[in-house]
Parts: sequence; structure tokens; C-alpha cells
Amino acid sequence: MHRSLAPYFKIRIVIRRKANRFLSADLRALAALRVGLALLVIWDLAVRASDLSCHYSDTGILPRAARILIFDMDGETGIQNWWSLHLISGALWFQAALFVAASLFALQLLVGYRTRLATILTWVFLASVQARLPMMLQGGDSLLRLLLFWGMFLPLGAVWSVDQCATCITSTLRPKLYRYSSIATAALILQIAIMYLCNAIAKHSPVWHTDHTAIYYVLSLDIYVTRIGKLLLEYSGLMSLFTATTLWLEWLVPFALFSPWKTGFVRVILIVLFWCFHAGLAICLNVGLLSYVAMVAWLVFLPTGFWDAAERIVRRKLTHWPVPAFLKLRTLYRPQQVLSKPLGLLSSTFIGLALSYVVAWNAMLIHSNQVVTWPAWLCTPGQILRLEQQWVMFAPVPMTDDGWFVLRGTLMDGSEVNLWEPSQPLSYEKPRHGADFFPNHRWRKYFVNFISHPDARLLSCLADWLARKWNEGQAKGDPEKVIRTVQILIMTDLTSPPGEMPEPHQALELWHWDYENAEPVPWQSIKPTSAILPVDLIRRISLKASRCSRFPI
Repeated sequence: MHRSLAPYFKIRIVIRRKANRFLSADLRALAALRVGLALLVIWDLAVRASDLSCHYSDTGILPRAARILIFDMDGETGIQNWWSLHLISGALWFQAALFVAASLFALQLLVGYRTRLATILTWVFLASVQARLPMMLQGGDSLLRLLLFWGMFLPLGAVWSVDQCATCITSTLRPKLYRYSSIATAALILQIAIMYLCNAIAKHSPVWHTDHTAIYYVLSLDIYVTRIGKLLLEYSGLMSLFTATTLWLEWLVPFALFSPWKTGFVRVILIVLFWCFHAGLAICLNVGLLSYVAMVAWLVFLPTGFWDAAERIVRRKLTHWPVPAFLKLRTLYRPQQVLSKPLGLLSSTFIGLALSYVVAWNAMLIHSNQVVTWPAWLCTPGQILRLEQQWVMFAPVPMTDDGWFVLRGTLMDGSEVNLWEPSQPLSYEKPRHGADFFPNHRWRKYFVNFISHPDARLLSCLADWLARKWNEGQAKGDPEKVIRTVQILIMTDLTSPPGEMPEPHQALELWHWDYENAEPVPWQSIKPTSAILPVDLIRRISLKASRCSRFPI
């Protein structure tokens, strides 16, 4: 080697060592991530499947024609390029078949059989089902989808998998082969850091920095808060402490993750702190998948020393169990050397471009006050790959608009009924626990959207579904028991600042429809305009197949 090139190679070696230190992951941590993601996808599918007919078929709250007309409009929602296999057919059997297929691929990912293919297919089906109902998505859905996206380029099946057992090697490997470093691990780690950093930056309101009342407002939301969260509201000192702690923890992540001093030890401390933080969040608030996905994401940062210690403990236990040799731990944890090799040039270039896109996307959101101002052609790649993201949990200010919903129906005989719970009498009283109104977090997110943005088009679809469900299940052919009008009300319950008297409740009408007089729908003239494939192809198939009378073809 020429002497003039020696400094260059020394700098290169130092950079590689630093990158391996900060941007690498243990193969056993990646295996734990795989198992956690697969379990979360299965759980998510189970929750969604409980509302299979009313959420995904053409007889539900959002038929495919309405989904296309509402969400595939240029300049309207900004998600016109979201593709979805679930838009091909609105038949219940077809949707059920897609759910079964998605579940099988998630199980395949869980056991690590043909892991890379299973990861790709699990991501495809997850992105597809999320695009079917965009108004029900939360931060946890975005994080789960993004972790699977980066996982497609990682050796998630290197250990603790059927793939590894099938090609198990018996030679002893050095501990350093447990570490895996590539641009994919860098993208995964940076994605997690970006999530917390953007959340911290977005919390620029005085309620977070000076008043320290943000958590008070959050726990005052009856729609989200649990019974335990309500009890904590009585302690004003805790509210201030929790507000400051939440903000500082989010600011701590992007810096402590890359601590040059005892990186592994600092990361273990961070993992303990954030597991406690997200567990407390799940106990106090109904926030869907977010807390659980974040806890699974933190598994990536568990250092090699942790897995070595856990491995020794489990191995000692297994030595006393009468299990066959091929089930011993030694055949399940050893990685293959080939999986420690760097990615190819094409894959590395693609990941590098995707990571740059994610960084630029989040930087644009911060700069433009949470509104992407890129031209449509530049937004399209991120929307097709589903890399778009927005991390603004209870930021910049927690919502203060709260309330409960009243879904009132008037029958042909003039009597009033409760369309949400037909077996219960119609009531305008505030429920004791507002969160119990919703069967699951999908319904909660759906109704919360109407508080901040009461879209008449979505309300029209909901009213149709409520009327149809009543006529089919309760009217039983009696013309006097058929729905004449549907009224969707929200009883507003604004959160007052600490120490002030609450404002009186007010009834706000979100939607009213008279089926007897058949008033025209004001947005029926809207026509889909997007011309990008495969959305345009799916749209034409959907519009031809649709039989929903409220959405003329």
C-alpha cells in the first residue's frame, strides 16, 4: 500500500468501526423483532377481522366506490396513489380470503420459513389492508408498516427460524458474527430515532414547555382515557411531572442511542425507560398498536451481551430437559456466515434512496408545519412504497375537543331508536366511561376524525350503513319500523384549563338524512381523476363491480 493512501484507509477503518458500533444489530435481536412484528400483525388482523363485513365489504361503512371517490382525488387528501388489493372486490368471501392469506404469511414470518419472502408478502398485505380504510390509521400502523419495510432487507431469519434449522451449521462461530451491519440496519435504527425526534420537535406549544399541562389535557379526553388514567387526573403534580418527562424522553432518544460512552449500557437503560413509558401509555390511554409496536422496535437495540447472558441461562435449563438433539438451543441460535455479508449494490442503493427520502420527507414536514409541499410527482414514490409518515402524537397541542356520539334514528311510525346499540334506549346522557362506546381502537379512530373534521361524505356512508343494518336486523319486513331519518350528533365536552369550571355540553348535528324525501347528496357529482396505475385499473374494476345505489357509476 502506498504511504500517501495510509491516512485514507485509517479514516475508512475508523468510520467502519463507528458504524458497526452504532448502526449494527445482533442477529438474535433481529429474530426477536421478527417474532414481535409477526405477532402484532396477527393481532391486528384479528381485530380487523371482527369487523370484516362492516369495514371491508361493499355493504359496510365505506364501499369501494366511495373509498375511491373520497380518497383518490388529486389535491383532496394527498393519498391518491395508495394501492390496495382489497379494492379489487367488495365481496365478503374475497375479503375473508385476503385476511386468511395475510394470516398465513404472518405465521410463516413468525416461524421464519422462507423469511424474506414472508416479510415481503406480510408487508404487501399489511399496506393493502391499511389503504382500504385510510381514516382508521394511527401512528402505530405507520410504524408497524415501516418496520416491516426495512425488515425486508434484513436477515430476520438468521436465527431462531425454520430456515436456519434447515441449513444449520455445527461449527463454532466467533461471537462477533452475531453482529450484523448494513445500510438496512442503519435505516431501521435511524427510522426509530426519527420517530421520536419528530415527535419532540412537534411539541413546541407552551402546554409542553412552560405550562406543563399537556398530559392533563390528554388524560381529560374521555374518548381515549382508561379508568386508571382517569384516577391519575386527580394529582396535578403528577400531570406536570409526566409532561416534562415525556418531552425530555423523546428528546433523549436521538442523542443517547449514539452515545460514544458505553453504547450498549446506555441503550439498555433507554430500553428499560421506554418500555416503562410505553407500558404506562398503554395502561392510561387507548392508543391502539402504537405502544406495543414501539416496545417491539426497541428489541433491536438489545446488545450482544444481553443475548449471550440470556442464552447461557436458557441453555442451562435445556440441558436438564429430555428433548431431542435437533431441538436443542445450539441448533436454533447459530447464525449462518453468509447472512453476515453486506447487501448487494442494487439493494444498498435502493435502501439508501429510500432512507434519504424518509429523512427529506420528515424534514419537509417539520419545515412546512406538518404539510408536505412537494410536487405530486415527488410524493408518488413514497406513497407507492408507503414510506409517507407523520409523527405528531398529541402535538403540537393535545386536542381539547371531546364528547360522545348519539346515533339517532326515526322510524316511519315516528318513534326514535338507538342505531348504535339497538337493544338500548336512546340516551343523551354522558356515558360513565366514554372509551367503552367503541368496540375497538379502529372504531375509536374512525369516530375521532368526525370531531376535528366532520366529512359529510364519510358521514353519509355511515348513515347508510346504520339505516341498512337496522332495516335488515330490526324492521323484519314491517314498513312502520323502517328507518325514515338518520341523525348523527356529537355532544361536545370541551376540556377547560386546570382549575376552571367545565363548559356546558352542547349538541352538534354532524349529519341528517331523510330517506323518505330522498334529498340529493351534495357530493355525488365528484368524479375520480387519478390516472396512475394500478390505482386507475383497480378503480375501473371497482366501479364496474360496485352495486351500491348511493354511489352512481
